Amino acid sequence: MNTKRTLPSILLLTAALLLAGCGGEPSVTSTPELPTSAATLLATDVATTEPNALPTTEATQFSVFPTLDVPVYPTIVETPFPTPDPAAAPVPTEEVLPAPSGFDRIVLIRTGGPQFEDGTTADEVIALNRQDNAITRGAGTGTLSPAAIATIGGLVDASNFFTVEATFLGAVPAEPPLPFLYSITVTIADYERTINAQEGFMSPEIQALVGAVLVEGQRVPKP
Repeated sequence: MNTKRTLPSILLLTAALLLAGCGGEPSVTSTPELPTSAATLLATDVATTEPNALPTTEATQFSVFPTLDVPVYPTIVETPFPTPDPAAAPVPTEEVLPAPSGFDRIVLIRTGGPQFEDGTTADEVIALNRQDNAITRGAGTGTLSPAAIATIGGLVDASNFFTVEATFLGAVPAEPPLPFLYSITVTIADYERTINAQEGFMSPEIQALVGAVLVEGQRVPKP
């Protein structure tokens, strides 16, 4: 037997046996698992000890405006108008008829104007009656001509005496001299109206009617 060849083989065999006894490559040690309760406790400790953790509660907000109680009003329900019943009888309307033309009677009263030495004024009361063509001036009487009746009747119509809407009066001074004031009343059939007027405030149509009555009244001599 050759001693030089067997010695290295024995050494190699011995080294292999030693390596096999040590178990080959070293194994990695695994981390042991913790119970569930212990893991929960550990996670809680980590969350509470986190250095940058912020409070989770919301900060209270304040307003400089006071809180107002807004009143709640009840709902308003509109009631519709009742629908007219087509079967119901219509409400009768009064028919307005135009006034007849002309006049039956005219009474003109004049007051005011300049004073006489005795303190009186030239007051006049003139009345015209178409039915008997009579005219009176105070206590004096006279007769109206057909032309005068037609002229004065036309002036009544031209002035729209029964429909005119206007104010023929102005400011009256408290002391004399006073302006002439007129009150003229016209009657025809069932219509009668009085208009009060003042010198300088009458319409041309009313002034023409008053003037025509005055002219006819001056024809009547005083008793």
